[in-house]
Amino acid sequence: MSSNFGRIADCNGAIASLACFLTIMFAGFVGVPQLGAQTVFDAARAGDVDAIAVLLEADPELVHATDEDGETPLHSAAWTSRYAAATLLLERGADIEARNNWGRTPLLIVARETGNADMAALLIDAGAEINVRDRGAESPLDLAAWRGFAELVDLLLDEGAELPPPGSTQGQYVAMFAAEKGLDRLFGMSVDAGVDLGLRNENDGSLLHSASQGGSAEVVARLLDEGFDPNERDVYGREPLHYAAEMGHQDIARLLLDRGAGIDARSLGGATPLNTAQWVEREEMVSWLAAAGASTEARRFPDLTGDYLDPDPPPPGAPPRRFATDIVSTHRFQHGTIAFAPNMDEAYWSSQIALQETGYSQGLILQSRLVEGRWTEPAPATFTRLGWGDDVPFFAPDGDRLFFLSGRPAPGDTESGAERIWYVTRTATGWSEPEIVVGGPNTVDLHWQFSVAADRSLYVASRGELYVSRFEDGRYLEPESLGPSINSESDEAMPFIAPDGSYLLFTRFGHPENDGFADLWISFPDGPGGWTEPANLGPSINAVAGICPIVTPGGEYLLFNAGGDDFWVDAGFIEELRAGSR
Repeated sequence: MSSNFGRIADCNGAIASLACFLTIMFAGFVGVPQLGAQTVFDAARAGDVDAIAVLLEADPELVHATDEDGETPLHSAAWTSRYAAATLLLERGADIEARNNWGRTPLLIVARETGNADMAALLIDAGAEINVRDRGAESPLDLAAWRGFAELVDLLLDEGAELPPPGSTQGQYVAMFAAEKGLDRLFGMSVDAGVDLGLRNENDGSLLHSASQGGSAEVVARLLDEGFDPNERDVYGREPLHYAAEMGHQDIARLLLDRGAGIDARSLGGATPLNTAQWVEREEMVSWLAAAGASTEARRFPDLTGDYLDPDPPPPGAPPRRFATDIVSTHRFQHGTIAFAPNMDEAYWSSQIALQETGYSQGLILQSRLVEGRWTEPAPATFTRLGWGDDVPFFAPDGDRLFFLSGRPAPGDTESGAERIWYVTRTATGWSEPEIVVGGPNTVDLHWQFSVAADRSLYVASRGELYVSRFEDGRYLEPESLGPSINSESDEAMPFIAPDGSYLLFTRFGHPENDGFADLWISFPDGPGGWTEPANLGPSINAVAGICPIVTPGGEYLLFNAGGDDFWVDAGFIEELRAGSR
């Protein structure tokens, strides 16, 4: 006990840190608590090595504690780049190969989330398997290349990371990521290993499209010398110069123009490279292109009329087709599916607008309105802002509220944080200021699409299960599980409830009956609060791995997201499946 008194004295009469607080508790001043593992996770995330030492002294097994994501304290230190905390945890016997629910070790977390080369070096020096793969068969090199973490990629290569076979899907992805992120060394190694230079990226563009975005003059020059066409168009009608302009790569733009690229080429949505640079506020790039002779004419947005932003609806029985190419489905990656107002005169969707040089892009909610019979050019909604992750807008069935997911600060918070559901209310002058949904669905961990029933009940996904938060007496109740008929041993997510509650669409990940990893499923009501056994929508729809299903207000079309684009298909099959469920 005397040693504890000495340690308490070091706190100078106050609980100055978590370590001091724990010391006092262990000394008996406030009683020995039943400490949960959460405390050691908090200490690891904060890098509080004193607190970690006190906790592990009291219970050495806490070093192996796991949370609901299957992660250990070492994972937490890796997430937050706490080098000293990770060092201590490793000294105390932390399992360096412990895997979370996605099969990711601490090294895989670093490769996917932070790119911290010092943390990666610590883990590798401590014996971390450098070629380990997660549930998605991704290695640290694969993930670091995808994120564009150049320093980490070089470290992994120096430490003997293996390139995937050049003819494999993973080998092709790594080569594409290397071009897209400007990773000269990795790209050169992939090409030297025999990767096919005829690869097409997810936009059906060439390696030159990807490299023009990546910004490596060495890679772009190599591809041009190989005979790549600087005027080739991808599925959105965009040429390599569009991508160089969006990222502000003047040296790449100069190379392309010197090799004959058209300076005023227009995409399917009517945008030139200069228009593209304007959209993301690359003012230096705009000035440079203008000085190089580019037209400063505005985007020639197509004349779109009718109920939809796409004038070519898919007929009954036809396979899904891309929706509103280069209007809604764009090169910028849509993170959800378009939501139409009940009277079909407004549309909102989430798009990754501000493409960053490395890492993730930033989400923004866009809108288009039907004015005098014509759809307006997409523009940011009045209530959205970059940096908050605004996502997946969804109309209440009466159209007077628009709900969306956001990480913006809640009232009383000083910083943005967890994803929560917010809404704006229609007023005489437009949308109100955003308000957060109080309680209800925001009491559980949320991610990605939710939906709103006619009675304003919210259907949400949390940690692989679907729930409903009912709206009663003006407030949202605690979420209720939709039960075992919906929630399987696989992961369920992204629910869409029909406005009248007559069916439920959702995405299932990793189910044995899936055609791909992510498939769309449907279920129908079966008695009070019950649901029929869900049915897979089948290969004709799930061939493109659908997520975020939404049916248009009149029930005519199913829209869903696949590969960052929206797709649509005639929804008549829903009634056929309903008849088969009886």
